[in-house]
Amino acid sequence: MRPAVLTVLLAFAACSGGGGSGGAKVDANQLERLSQPKEEPKAADTQISARPQALTGADLRGAGLPDPPRCDFSNDGHRLFAVQGGGGIAKVENSLIRFAQPSRASATGTFVTDGQFSISIGRTDMNDPGGTGDDRWPARLTATNRRTGARVELTGTWRCSDA
Repeated sequence: MRPAVLTVLLAFAACSGGGGSGGAKVDANQLERLSQPKEEPKAADTQISARPQALTGADLRGAGLPDPPRCDFSNDGHRLFAVQGGGGIAKVENSLIRFAQPSRASATGTFVTDGQFSISIGRTDMNDPGGTGDDRWPARLTATNRRTGARVELTGTWRCSDA
């Protein structure tokens, strides 16, 4: 299609002659530049250094957590944070962050930090949304990277058993 556009533009330029163009000639390079639209630069994700990524079963096993863990937060079907006993994990920028001493996770939520990165999770509703009694609750996760100042808030599901 591009050669056809170029041919039409060259033919038009040749037919227009010198009337009104002030003697300016259009060359093939100028036509090529004009026939290709500029690409808009994509906006960078300024919160990427705080945005949790989906955890895999291999991430859980590598951190010594069972699958499923005692408590976890998920968003759109992706587990973003998990905690079991004295350890919690999250993945940010393809790096697994281990929280050695999280606060005791409970049905209402938890708070963990490793000095640079913190995650706060809290339930947003006191009612079991599905009436299933499976310890799943609507919740909000706030992840903060103190080094970069990035902060992300996500809504999702908090699941935490008392066992």
